[in-house]
Amino acid sequence: MPSKRRLLISCFLFFLVGQILFLISIQFPRGLYFDEFHYLPEAKRLWSLLGPPKLHHPPLGKWLIGLGIFFDQDRPLGWRLMSTFFGALSLVGTYLLGISLFKKQNTALFFTLLMLTNPLLYVHSRMATLEIFVFTFLVWGYASFCGAWNPKLAPRKVRTLHLISGIAFGLAISVKWSAFLLWIPLLLLTLGVRWVQQTTSPCPTPELESFWYSRRLFREISTKTLVFHLVLVPLLVYFFTFLPYLFFKDTEFQMTDLFSSQFEIWRSQLEADRPHPYSSPWWEWPLMIRPTWYFFGKEGDQFQFFRGVVAIGNPILLWGGAISLLIVFFRWLSKGRREEFLIIFGYFCFYFLWAIVPKETQFFYYYFPSTLLLSASLAWIHFQLSKTKVAQKIYFFVILTSSLFFFIYFFPIFSAIRTSTQSFSHWMWLPSWI
Repeated sequence: MPSKRRLLISCFLFFLVGQILFLISIQFPRGLYFDEFHYLPEAKRLWSLLGPPKLHHPPLGKWLIGLGIFFDQDRPLGWRLMSTFFGALSLVGTYLLGISLFKKQNTALFFTLLMLTNPLLYVHSRMATLEIFVFTFLVWGYASFCGAWNPKLAPRKVRTLHLISGIAFGLAISVKWSAFLLWIPLLLLTLGVRWVQQTTSPCPTPELESFWYSRRLFREISTKTLVFHLVLVPLLVYFFTFLPYLFFKDTEFQMTDLFSSQFEIWRSQLEADRPHPYSSPWWEWPLMIRPTWYFFGKEGDQFQFFRGVVAIGNPILLWGGAISLLIVFFRWLSKGRREEFLIIFGYFCFYFLWAIVPKETQFFYYYFPSTLLLSASLAWIHFQLSKTKVAQKIYFFVILTSSLFFFIYFFPIFSAIRTSTQSFSHWMWLPSWI
């Protein structure tokens, strides 16, 4: 484990690097694109207190977008300012998650650098939509939860980490209900651990700290405290984000409406989506069959240039990560280590639970949170090579260099920089990518 001073310095540097990277050429595209057309007007309506926006999603993400406009006016930088800030915060959360999982600074560093080469993180950190906000809160919530998954941790620290986790999950569901895909399974897992502890006899043999389950896990934390931190705190945070609705000028919004509005959000989630040319079902996402084009703008008198923003994955993270995830899964079946379980469980929540979500139209960018655990599985291999320093350094260099190569290779089509139209076909590996 790194010292507190080194931990703080690393967090600050990752935030600084991310903030600088995401701010470069943030003014492009100069106009609204993709879901910015929906969220920018709703954010402005919220901050003007003229009345509630469409209740398709909870309000926190729109409050945050509007905060950027408040700081930097109604222009591209203002629209996307808070997204860059939260993108940088997600890197800090990724680093802390790496420390929670592996307890080694070099592996956490490798893990975070991999996420820095993730085009999906880059794209969503530079547009005024909800994805980066919910992702950042989920990363921080999961990092805190994984940090508390330690039978030797002092009860006071466990309670603190659970409180942070509960606040983060409450903020996440206050942005999008897709955050339920992680929060609810983790809650059920925690309550399941407590039920097993109360209904089975103590194990007569010593338990390993590295094993994924221990009867001493949360042992000195009462069930009431667990429920308060992981159930009541998220719900209180969630409803707190609706309180400004009581001060709208042109509508009478009462406390009872805070509850009725939840049914309105639920109905909107169940509404049949209109067909979309870039929709992609969940089983196609690991193969990256249909990336999502957010923007394509023509430039030049004869269309010699274009600017594009496509939500595309990094092949090293997606396909290399999928292979390493299988290795992690089979290793957990045989060894049952803590970090292996938390990687597999997180990926299961972020990805496979989309199979049961009643949403007909889905998109590849829904896979964005899953890439966090794919990167963690690649970092797990780095962690396993710690006993062979030469092999670990070679792995660090090869994987990180390859991932950086693909990030730079695809950069022109997801960064909205001016690019020659003649080179467009170079990046279209599959016909379905167009």
